[in-house]
Amino acid sequence: MFQENKCDDAPPNAKPLPIWALVGMLIYGTGFFALMIVLPSMDWGWIEGWAYVALFIGITMTHYFKINKTNPAVIRNRMKVKKTGVTKVIKKEADTDKWFFAILTPAVLASWVLPGLDRQFGWSNVPIIMEIIGFVFVAIGVFILTMAQAQNAYASKLLDINEGQKLIDTGLYAHVRHPSIQGLHSGY
Repeated sequence: MFQENKCDDAPPNAKPLPIWALVGMLIYGTGFFALMIVLPSMDWGWIEGWAYVALFIGITMTHYFKINKTNPAVIRNRMKVKKTGVTKVIKKEADTDKWFFAILTPAVLASWVLPGLDRQFGWSNVPIIMEIIGFVFVAIGVFILTMAQAQNAYASKLLDINEGQKLIDTGLYAHVRHPSIQGLHSGY
């Protein structure tokens, strides 16, 4: 559907992850989301909570299995926890990652935990049509997020600029400068 851009600068990035690693990500992701979303509800039969887990993990892992075959550098860059390519000139600006994640992480965690607490304590009564509309927006947002990752092999959760890195201006990036952030906004 959209063109994927491959990283040619790092041979280790070109090697696909073994299938057991992807299955491990699937199991870990499902368990993590179940604990973050369903556990606070104290209701293991909460259909909406499980539907969110299945929707988020299903779309993400479907894309990851495809990306692993066509452009594995994407997944490897998303897994980075340490910057590898930042030059000294932009190192100071790259420190903004620390502040960004310090603010973003609690907000994202709250967005996963609060619906379960709402379910447990009955704070609100959301009509089913609104839940369906919400799931549609989540699906669209996660789809946009994963498509943006597939189209940019340099996509990383860290600001990390590598030598020879090119600006991506095709696919979703031809229309929006940060489509993964747009996907997050649509999904939340």
